[in-house]
Amino acid sequence: MSEVWKNIVGYEGLYEVSNLGKVRSIDRYVNHPKGGLALKKGKLLQPRQNHQGYYCVILSKDCKIENRRIHRLVAEAFIPNPNNLPQINHKDEDKSNNSVTNLEWCTCSYNIKYGSAIQRMINTKIKKGIYDKTHIGLSLKEQNRLNNIKYRSRKNPD
Repeated sequence: MSEVWKNIVGYEGLYEVSNLGKVRSIDRYVNHPKGGLALKKGKLLQPRQNHQGYYCVILSKDCKIENRRIHRLVAEAFIPNPNNLPQINHKDEDKSNNSVTNLEWCTCSYNIKYGSAIQRMINTKIKKGIYDKTHIGLSLKEQNRLNNIKYRSRKNPD
């Protein structure tokens, strides 16, 4: 797939996003502190990972700074959203893959249920000690009973 660049909405003439998930600033003239204009060369922006694992870039306009998620910039620029869906799903569940072919607009419930989401939630609970492997496949009532037994045994280790 060849790389295509489009203006970022609200930042036209300042920043562009590509269908491969890259963001760059555009060459432009800015006011020089000593008077006149100076050419500010465009460059590829360095993405940073936020606490949720999504890649973001910092955009600025009129002395205002905004942190934007790259997958949302790509989807807004390249994927039509006629139903005005609120969220973007990574089809391969890899938050670092912000290519347009890996993204789709979706509902919140679809995004939550997509792929291995339930298994990831169980794995997180196992890591935090909320579940252990004996909980998998049990009803909620059985899981609570097991938790109560474990909690009492930790409290009174007689």
